[in-house]
Amino acid sequence: MLVLLEALLSADNALVLAIIAKRLTDKKAQSRALTIGVALSFVMRAAGLLVAKTIIHLWYLRGAGALYLLYLCAAHFLKARKHETSELPQEPTTVEMGKAAFRNIVIALALTDAAFAIDSILVAVAMTDNIWVIYTGVGLGIIALRFVSGFFLKLLERYPALDHAAYALVGWAGVRLMSEAIDVFGETVYHQHWGLALPDVAFWVGMGAIIVLGTVYAVRKRPA
Repeated sequence: MLVLLEALLSADNALVLAIIAKRLTDKKAQSRALTIGVALSFVMRAAGLLVAKTIIHLWYLRGAGALYLLYLCAAHFLKARKHETSELPQEPTTVEMGKAAFRNIVIALALTDAAFAIDSILVAVAMTDNIWVIYTGVGLGIIALRFVSGFFLKLLERYPALDHAAYALVGWAGVRLMSEAIDVFGETVYHQHWGLALPDVAFWVGMGAIIVLGTVYAVRKRPA
């Protein structure tokens, strides 16, 4: 499940990185910038995995992570609704080739990769407490994307609404992470087990429902 979710989210991220790199007019510079962006994604996620174990055990980090995931979900749907009621955005302007321009694009790619790495790790932490499952799932998700990125990108281009399903899954993971943060807070501060954490069965049933309903919606909303 983590491999599929990480690959879907990363495919969407790859589109964003491509749009950023597209601002360079030189094709070789675009390719070089994207190569650096891909390398940065590995570095950022590797660094994020090192702190995943800490996030699991500290309730306030869990809570902050949950709020961030819920924010991502809400921001995505608000942005999507805004786009539906406004004109289509214009093509991003290109940037004339130069060392300064190239450096700025690489910095933009690095910052974007950092945000994506945070998303990736938080979603993984929200799905399981098993640190080795997190390492394996995130790692395989990144590797899988490198081999099937074309498939996922074409899938998102053919069914853009699948993006909504992916962010709905992120929001649902945020709900679980928040419930666990509240439980850990009770045990840490008040030494009481409140039992508010979302049960595994309910969580996975919810994940399955979002996937099924999201897929049906995406197929029906397929653009002409």
